Amino acid sequence: MGEVNYNIDAAIFKEHKCYGIGICIRGSLGEFIKVNATWLFGLPQPYEAKANGIKKTIKWFGSVDLSKVSIELDCKKVVDNIAS
Repeated sequence: MGEVNYNIDAAIFKEHKCYGIGICIRGSLGEFIKVNATWLFGLPQPYEAKANGIKKTIKWFGSVDLSKVSIELDCKKVVDNIAS
């Protein structure tokens, strides 16, 4: 299998005082491979929830037998912090 993309997103539910993280793995042609979703208690800032999504994704790498991966994230603040 070629390179796969991990797409990560987070949603905050203030009224329930929790947030969710979703991770979708897609193949090089955009085909669905696997998904992982979880919810956690707390009300982090959006960039903190997305950073936690990266942490969960990296931990998930160990249980998914894929070697060539790229991570896509739509939060510039998190991406810039990782790059620095």
